[in-house]
Amino acid sequence: MEEALELFRKGVRLLPHSAEPRLWLGRTLLKLGRTAEGEQELRRVGEMQSKNLEAERERLKPSIKTLPDP
Repeated sequence: MEEALELFRKGVRLLPHSAEPRLWLGRTLLKLGRTAEGEQELRRVGEMQSKNLEAERERLKPSIKTLPDP
């Protein structure tokens, strides 16, 4: 089991912008009783999603300004 988790962790690191594998890893670690590690992964997902949302807002700002007023 340890080897499988370590291999999955390595794979997750290769996909730095994908939240789904990190969610799975975090939940799996929590189910295995590895609370600190699981919570850390889930926090990373939250931070990642927050950064992505902020970047999307910044990207959309110019298009929002160009919309005509009703």
